[in-house]
Amino acid sequence: MPLRKRERPRKDNSAGSSLRTIPKNQRVIVTNDCIRLHGASDTLFYLRSRERSHSSDAFQRKKEDPGTTILLVPHRGRCLGTRGGAFSERSFTVDYENNCFRKDGQPFRYVSGSIHYFRVPSQLWHDRIYKMKMAGLNAIQTYVEWNHHEPEAGVYNFNGDYDLPSFLKAAYDLDMLVILRTGPFIDAERDMGGLPYWLLRVDPKMKMRFYDPNFIKYIDKWYNVLLPIIEPFLYNNGGPIISIQIENEYGYCGCDQYKAHLRDLFNTLLKKKVVLFTTDQPFPNSLACGKTYDVLATTDYGAEGLYNFISNRWFIYSYMFHGGTSFGFTAGSNLGSPFQACPTSYDYDAPLTEAGDPTPKYYAIRETIGKVILSNL
Repeated sequence: MPLRKRERPRKDNSAGSSLRTIPKNQRVIVTNDCIRLHGASDTLFYLRSRERSHSSDAFQRKKEDPGTTILLVPHRGRCLGTRGGAFSERSFTVDYENNCFRKDGQPFRYVSGSIHYFRVPSQLWHDRIYKMKMAGLNAIQTYVEWNHHEPEAGVYNFNGDYDLPSFLKAAYDLDMLVILRTGPFIDAERDMGGLPYWLLRVDPKMKMRFYDPNFIKYIDKWYNVLLPIIEPFLYNNGGPIISIQIENEYGYCGCDQYKAHLRDLFNTLLKKKVVLFTTDQPFPNSLACGKTYDVLATTDYGAEGLYNFISNRWFIYSYMFHGGTSFGFTAGSNLGSPFQACPTSYDYDAPLTEAGDPTPKYYAIRETIGKVILSNL
């Protein structure tokens, strides 16, 4: 197609450079200086600086166009999807026979900590994740809070402190893996446990977290928005997300086919390209109702003796590693009588304070993780 004058690239003598028309139905990922074309044999390219004004949103807005033509130069560095070698196959799986995770076919262990992006101003995401990395962690965990991503039915917010793609990109830029806990119920001491208030306006008798037709209708709509957004960030697709949690400590709630519905929905929308898991308290009744067939079942523990846990090849995560703040009126309340409101501060006595400062606990964790790494050299 003819190039508009402002899009016409100047002559480039780079070996292997080529003009490429991206069809309107071509799936693309654009990051800082890279573009990935899905389904093409030469999928990874460097996006020249004067063409970086193109963004994923720009490509989406041009769906009505026959195509968008840009100059692509074969990329020799690292961009989304190339870690471990350009064009290499990436995989993250559970090896049940050998009781381990496998990353790119090799046994893998993560040591992770929780940080909630909605409790930290977006300008500070890089700082907090960097400090977590410097403590020796190789992964982070975060919840996805439905009620603030969809504050009103059909109105979606992925901006500012709720810009989830930017948060995932920040983790990727720091070479940190992500364990994503997508709810829909997350608890996390948040209002309605992360469920939108308007569900009760739609149907005051709605039976949330069960296979109630009205509830299922709205979670299906929500995940049909959320999951396509996070799909490019799956590890198997070149991103940082190695696993996704469905629901949260459901064993406290009851036994219901609703969890199987979530499993099937996620497998369909994410094409079975990510490890799904559930999390429950380590009690028989909780596990019996919280687990779901064909989904990895995990439990929460209050751990002491970090060195022994890591040395014995357990998979560790700290809730919270950085708590942050429940801004505005987003904090929830605890169960019990009398009413137990949660405070604005979510400091959580975490290794990083609410203000993001390292504590003695932070340095003790870093030293312990370092000892384990050195002992395994």
